[in-house]
Amino acid sequence: MIKTICAAAAMALAAGAAHAQPASQPQQAPPAQPPAQSAGVQVTTSVDSGGVTVHRVTNGPVADTPENRAKFPPLSATGRNTKPQGK
Repeated sequence: MIKTICAAAAMALAAGAAHAQPASQPQQAPPAQPPAQSAGVQVTTSVDSGGVTVHRVTNGPVADTPENRAKFPPLSATGRNTKPQGK
């Protein structure tokens, strides 16, 4: 009985995998468009060895002003216990 259950499970897995990705229809990726850029944002685009387009977005530093301290409070105890250094 265990062999029958294992065989049925293997057939179900094989049928599910075959149904999930039909060989007759290759997957097409949407056209790669880099994200919109803002001031202080750096975007790099690269294609890896598998043909996957990767967008890396990094932001610049946040100025240490009283307004930014109110919006983005420091996480460290030292940052919370010092005055802002910016204008």
